[in-house]
Amino acid sequence: MRTLLATIGVLCVLGGAARAETTTAQKQPETQKQKDIRKLLKITGSGELGTQVMSQMIGNMKKAMPQVPDKFWSDFMKEVHTDELVDLIVPVYDRNLTQNDVTELIRFYESPTGKKFVSVLPKITQESMGVGEKWGRDLAMKVMAKLQAQQAPPK
Repeated sequence: MRTLLATIGVLCVLGGAARAETTTAQKQPETQKQKDIRKLLKITGSGELGTQVMSQMIGNMKKAMPQVPDKFWSDFMKEVHTDELVDLIVPVYDRNLTQNDVTELIRFYESPTGKKFVSVLPKITQESMGVGEKWGRDLAMKVMAKLQAQQAPPK
């Protein structure tokens, strides 16, 4: 039960922070660079990819916390809105990329190679998450085996 409450607390804090930053960001008019960043995010499907990752994370959390009712998870996913995620990502891109960077990225993602990359990125992400999960499990098993070996009484 503590784990459930802690998880819900973290999700609420993150959601509140996201809404606060979105509200702050909406007060100022967007620059051309920010508009171009939105175009880049749309071309790359970044918001949808974020939703896909969130959905996969929820699936893993459901397995790890079976005591949490399914209704909580379905209600949680109903609150996941791609446009809110994009609003939060725009300032990150804005701080880390120049206008020229954004323009060149748009040019790339509008090219045949860029379009192909965007089309396979969800599959790459899904497969990469699976590989990452297996890697993490294998590492955990390796560390647990070492700890057990260290704690075993000498022969």
